[in-house]
Amino acid sequence: MAIGGELMSVSLATILLSPTQGGMLLTYTEQAAFFDGAPDGVKNREEGWRELFERLAAELETA
Repeated sequence: MAIGGELMSVSLATILLSPTQGGMLLTYTEQAAFFDGAPDGVKNREEGWRELFERLAAELETA
């Protein structure tokens, strides 16, 4: 991730979808390195992904 050409972090994300009796289980794994002074630390990254997954869940519930 970079802003204005300044590298803040790098990561590898993996999403695994597994069928369950009631639907589907999504398992998200992210391996990340955060550079010194970068504003997007672990807490910010976690909050961002949580919000995105909550929006996805809400959308899927209405489908």
